[in-house]
Amino acid sequence: MLSVDSVSASYGNLRVLWDVSMSAEAGEIVSIIGANGAGKSTLLKSIMGLVRTQGGEIVFEGTRVNGVAPHTLVAMGIAYVPEGRRLFPEMTVRENLRMGAPRRCPEVNERLKFVQDLFPVLEERRFQLVMTLSGGEQQMVAIGRALMAKPKMLLLDEPSLGLSPIAFEKVIGAIEKINREGVAVLLAEQSSERAMEISDRTYVLENGRVAGSGLSDELLHDPMVRLAYLGVGT
Repeated sequence: MLSVDSVSASYGNLRVLWDVSMSAEAGEIVSIIGANGAGKSTLLKSIMGLVRTQGGEIVFEGTRVNGVAPHTLVAMGIAYVPEGRRLFPEMTVRENLRMGAPRRCPEVNERLKFVQDLFPVLEERRFQLVMTLSGGEQQMVAIGRALMAKPKMLLLDEPSLGLSPIAFEKVIGAIEKINREGVAVLLAEQSSERAMEISDRTYVLENGRVAGSGLSDELLHDPMVRLAYLGVGT
């Protein structure tokens, strides 16, 4: 479904990604783990067309998408939830969700119902300003806004950031349910162990390069991965 082949990316003269290759198949949850500054966010932004790539190729469903505008990628079926959520704080929950759907969307009510079934609290808070919500509720709005585009693939950047363990567990449960509905998920997450537990496969980024990859269950039991990236011993 998604293939990243030998992609490099920079911010000005600062190279962040070096010949990164990875893939995600339809129906999968794929995790990207690594220390802060490893390049996880830059990889997602490169896929989403928010960072220009140098060399390499990004292919989505057989189409090369290097340089394709983000709004075109959304129309093709990729949705993105950025680190820090980037919501409209002085707009209501309903208004923020509506921003995720196309301007002319005959099935907007059906999409709203899907999001509200996934996150019932958003129905209760639908007329509440986003700035008054808890961090967990705001993350639900951010994910819900992305789902309003009815994506085939969802890119999630650090969804646990700023959340309590209880709130994060609700988000994890929602990610699993979204995946069961047929949406592939690419998950960059600092809470690496929990992300890997729900993932099919995992890529380890280190200093902008892929340092390892494999089935998540196998990597979870790899002593080196557990010590170096999960912060736990064997």
